[in-house]
Amino acid sequence: MISPTTHVSSLPVAASTGWTTYHKDGSRNGYDGNAPFFPPSGVPNAVWQTAALDGSNQAEPLAYGGVIFQATENNSIYALNETNGSQVWYWHKYASVPNPASPCGNINPVGITSTPVIDPALGLIYAVGLVSAGAGIDKWQLFTVNISTGIEAFPPVDITTTGLDPVVDEQRAALAIAPTGLTVYVAFGGWIGDCGNYHPWVIGVPVGTSRGNALMVYQPQTGSQAKAGIWGASGPAVDAAGNVYVDTGNGTENNCSNAWDHSEAVIKLSPSLAELSTFAPTNWCSLNAADSDIGSLGPLLLQNTGEVFATGKPGDWYLLNGAALGGIGGQMSTAHVDSCPTSDAVFGGLAYFAPYVYVPCDTTGLVALKENTAVTPHTFSVAWQSSSFTPSAPIVAGGVVWTMSSSSLEGFDAVSGASRFSVSIGGHNRFSTPTEDNGWLIVPESNRVHAFSFGAAVTSFGYGGHLASGPAATSSSATREDVFVAGVDNAAWTATLTEPAGTFSGWSSLGGSIRHDPTASTSSATKQDLYVVGADGGLWTVTWNGTSWGSVYRPLYGHITSSPEAAAGAALNRIDIFVVGVDGALWQSTTADGGTTYGQWTSLNGHINASPGAVSSAAGSLDVAVQGIDGALWLNHWNGTSWSGWTTQFGHLVSSPELASCAAGHLDVFVVGLDGALWQNGFNGGAWSGWHSYGGHWNSDFGATCRKGTTTVEDVYGRAVDGSMWAVSATAS
Repeated sequence: MISPTTHVSSLPVAASTGWTTYHKDGSRNGYDGNAPFFPPSGVPNAVWQTAALDGSNQAEPLAYGGVIFQATENNSIYALNETNGSQVWYWHKYASVPNPASPCGNINPVGITSTPVIDPALGLIYAVGLVSAGAGIDKWQLFTVNISTGIEAFPPVDITTTGLDPVVDEQRAALAIAPTGLTVYVAFGGWIGDCGNYHPWVIGVPVGTSRGNALMVYQPQTGSQAKAGIWGASGPAVDAAGNVYVDTGNGTENNCSNAWDHSEAVIKLSPSLAELSTFAPTNWCSLNAADSDIGSLGPLLLQNTGEVFATGKPGDWYLLNGAALGGIGGQMSTAHVDSCPTSDAVFGGLAYFAPYVYVPCDTTGLVALKENTAVTPHTFSVAWQSSSFTPSAPIVAGGVVWTMSSSSLEGFDAVSGASRFSVSIGGHNRFSTPTEDNGWLIVPESNRVHAFSFGAAVTSFGYGGHLASGPAATSSSATREDVFVAGVDNAAWTATLTEPAGTFSGWSSLGGSIRHDPTASTSSATKQDLYVVGADGGLWTVTWNGTSWGSVYRPLYGHITSSPEAAAGAALNRIDIFVVGVDGALWQSTTADGGTTYGQWTSLNGHINASPGAVSSAAGSLDVAVQGIDGALWLNHWNGTSWSGWTTQFGHLVSSPELASCAAGHLDVFVVGLDGALWQNGFNGGAWSGWHSYGGHWNSDFGATCRKGTTTVEDVYGRAVDGSMWAVSATAS
């Protein structure tokens, strides 16, 4: 095993991918899986705010490479240092213009309204602004600026194609970029007030090596058909194949016997903007008559599901098949968002953290809808709802849903909905939405940018090494913890840490040839037992007597198909061993004499997908946790006499669960989440806290132990993506 390095003080995390388009990526899900852990509550530990910018902020801030990019209605882009808000560069070359739509329109002057998009590969930011063409004529243009220098990389591209008129056609929808980086998509709708005959335009602007090619144009209306604009601030969504999805608003057609005019619709387009499929509710014409736009926000692509989620002013949700949207009335399922208004209900954008869709309901608050995948077609029900206010489009980062009220940045636990943060901010424009990058929350106020960093209540240490398994951990005294792993030589290795300083003894080999992760138990200050699966598939054990480890492993039983798990403390001299049997069930064996003899294996049934976790929180008590074949967490409790039976609890796990307990009746579960981060859920004897993230990027199961002498600190050990061991000090429930 490679010798460990001196511990360092930063948690290993996946490199930030930035926030390069509206709500982070083309799906518009507003979720950052690389965000660090946010503490359970508290105030920001760092804050910065810019002076007044040169115009109002309608666009969402973007982030890349430690720089924040904010576009303004003065046709300007500011690049700001992410950690202190200082100006890196400022781009302004083309004057904004007075509102061209009077008496319609509510923005004056008009410059860059929509959220730009960044191409990290080329180091370019694309933005669309309105400029004067002279003689009282205006035109929409695509600007291209180098994100490192703030210098315009290419001359503007005129995208005011024949028939598109800035007097009636507004560009509010966020820009989108093709996965190839060769096309920027720009959508148009009408100005507030619905003046004139605007249309649902989508313009594909060739960029990169395709720059200079002809524009691609989509405008499906014919004859007297009009309106049905694409104006929702979240803009077009783009899937991995480059297909483009848009929502439209109300059209002029309200006679249901006439032809559908592409209003109140979700439309799927090919990368070249050919129409592939459409959806509209059966009451599209009455929605037109009521000015009740589905297109008050863009569609949301539910990643890894092939589904499209849409909602809008009516407050109804529609779940669509992304492969074929279904035509008129062809949704997979639909219902009203419980508690949402029935008109002017939802604007701006949505967020998605599987299985939850977060909906901002005007005047009602934030509503978390949970997808039920156990029924066909899938449905949604309310998982939680915040207190009443008008939220901005939400985002999800670090286990927290972030949104803005009229005067505060609000953070709600993503799973439980509990309020975790509330910080005062200045006023902001109607469709503003926050951005997150590297743990910073970036808020676009009316004409300033305000940023907050919340310190993580976590201490982390790196101990080097090169692990071939996940660690096991025990604590035998207030100052001693022992960690056990399999090395790359397949032997068992151990190291001792002196807490709370985290002083590291270095790795020592315990020999053997082992499979799977080891497990260990501490029954006294002078006795520890290590359990491993040998090369023969059997269970073996070796004991520490307070001075030294035994020189020979003793065989126990059976043919083991998983890592074993040991729990001591249910009774004096009692140790319980749990394994997954060849039948996929959980099996238990118990020693009541400190490890001299072990009882026969007893099945606890179940159908288990990974190794178990187990702990005794008090005498006469045992808890075991497993990942079921459905991916969910399942628990079973022994009360000193009998087992409760399996009950399902939460989530979708990608690792075996690990249990720890620092107080009688209290329980903490640690897992690797879908985002590769460490997640914790705690039971305080009466209720579960809900999941929260400690961040990091891990590729093993964890070992966790309550630090002796405390009821508040649990040390969690895991293998990081580089193969080294790291420890996180977590707050016990």
